Amino acid sequence: MEEHQNKHPKVETLLKKFIPEPIQQIRSSTGSKPGDNIIGKMLALQITTESGKKYDLILKSFVSLTEDEPNPMELRFSKVMSAFRVFGNELAYYDRVRPEMKKLVNYSLPTPQTYFSHNDDAGGGLKSCLILEDLRPQGYKMADKIGGLSSLEIFMVLEKIAKFHAASYVYLEKAEILKKSNAADQEDVLTVHVFAKSNGIADGVHTIFMNTIYFDMIDVLKEKKVFATR
Repeated sequence: MEEHQNKHPKVETLLKKFIPEPIQQIRSSTGSKPGDNIIGKMLALQITTESGKKYDLILKSFVSLTEDEPNPMELRFSKVMSAFRVFGNELAYYDRVRPEMKKLVNYSLPTPQTYFSHNDDAGGGLKSCLILEDLRPQGYKMADKIGGLSSLEIFMVLEKIAKFHAASYVYLEKAEILKKSNAADQEDVLTVHVFAKSNGIADGVHTIFMNTIYFDMIDVLKEKKVFATR
């Protein structure tokens, strides 16, 4: 993994938004390897401040933030991915959906700490970015895609997914009730960011596809009486 200590003005500007003291050193390296199936760019950052505090971070973006200008391929990729709200949906979960679900149904998936996020779907995604805690120094690693998961790992993943979908269903039911009783008629977080109205052909296809899958799943669960609507 290639490591650099060069100055990256764009990266430093982002870091200063949440690191309150002067930064002494920035080490950067590639945050993923071929085959990880990461959408966009991922940069691993090791930060040391003047007081000695250290941060292990992951910076996700559609275009490289270590270069002066994005290349033509990055520009096209960023525009297409923004049309499908790839960053918008992920950022919405960290910034709004997760805390709202925690408040309403007391459940949310465990996630790395989020330090900074910015959604630029409207601008073609050129400024979209997400800075998270890098969990790899704590021993976390990408699963082996060739070797697969063990039976225990598969069970753990399915259990987490099942709990998340169940909590999402209950959240939507409660959010709908709250929305109807709210005089301001505020839109609920999941509807706004994941199942929102179409703003174009690509976005419309994505919305219809997601709505069909999600609400078909709800119908099946209701028929099987897995969930009882109260």
